[in-house]
Amino acid sequence: MPELISVLPKEGLFFPPPLNRIISNMITLRNVSATVVTFKIKTTSPTSYVVKPRMGVLQPSEEAKVRITLRAQPEPEAARAKDRFQVEVRPLSDGERAQA
Repeated sequence: MPELISVLPKEGLFFPPPLNRIISNMITLRNVSATVVTFKIKTTSPTSYVVKPRMGVLQPSEEAKVRITLRAQPEPEAARAKDRFQVEVRPLSDGERAQA
């Protein structure tokens, strides 16, 4: 399947210690396809992060800025190293585009 979106920064997210404070990162999703796509962002630790917007629709060449905020954490910092994010993307069918 051809690439549908690009995600920046490519290096990933960085939440510098100490983690007992609120820390935000911004990612940019860009639709690099010729069709309308939907996206949804998932995390392995949904109670620790606020993701806004968590899902959306991108027209061809459109970008979305997504803020990922780590809530203040009382637990040891080593546990955060295992957290992961996944960006699910799929093209919209003609019927779904008419409803959007």
